[in-house]
Amino acid sequence: MKPGALFGKCLLGSLVISILFFLSTATASLVTFPGGKVVDLDQEQLDQIKAQPGIFFVRYTKDNLIAGKITNSAIVEIPADLGGGFLVGLEKNINDALAAVMARDPGLRFAQPGASSQKEEARGQSSGWLRTTFMLATDHRLDKLDWNTAGDISGHNPNILSELTWNNLKIFQLRLANETMIHEVFYARGQVSYGWIYGGDNQDSDYLEDNRNLEFSRSNNSADDGHTLDWSIGVGPRFTFGSNHVEIMPLIGYSFHEQHLTMSDG
Repeated sequence: MKPGALFGKCLLGSLVISILFFLSTATASLVTFPGGKVVDLDQEQLDQIKAQPGIFFVRYTKDNLIAGKITNSAIVEIPADLGGGFLVGLEKNINDALAAVMARDPGLRFAQPGASSQKEEARGQSSGWLRTTFMLATDHRLDKLDWNTAGDISGHNPNILSELTWNNLKIFQLRLANETMIHEVFYARGQVSYGWIYGGDNQDSDYLEDNRNLEFSRSNNSADDGHTLDWSIGVGPRFTFGSNHVEIMPLIGYSFHEQHLTMSDG
């Protein structure tokens, strides 16, 4: 097995193990729905409810919602553990959205009456200071690379002696991303991506004179193998303005990008 393929399989295994671990430890919190129904939701279940017809999600404060004169609508407050904000919609739409998500997830059940305040307090002590979300996604991307070298170390004889170009590199990519907020004042985000190259073209040309003149050698090749690796991390403070309606998070960080390219069938 090629080292690149072995590394790719190891990385894929690590990503799968990591995402399973993160899903098993995902933050959940009690949410009270119209009629006093209390449900222990995690972030994925909440996102599914937000996506249901007739449901609107806002981050305004309660005072602003009341000032907006929302009539005939029910308002469901989202705990800080799940990012805060409010679900707004007709009571029937909210109850239908909850029922649809509960039908998809047999493990989702109503909590015991009176459990809400005790459990929310316990969660606030253990994880209320931390909000973190993970996302696992697949992407397709196109890359290219142009690399050349001169005839000598001073950049002459000729100024371009050999040039290799890779075009239309087709890449299937697996990406794991994270966003974390600490005490609502410190923000961090990062991601790692690994890609498998499955298509592309390469040309290798050599020249006798400057500026790509008197080409004396050329090969056209396939570039349907190889891999890419990218990762980045950024951290910074969070500033809010206008009752948290505006957020500014200046970040400082580092990113790494790597291409492992091959030529074959020349």
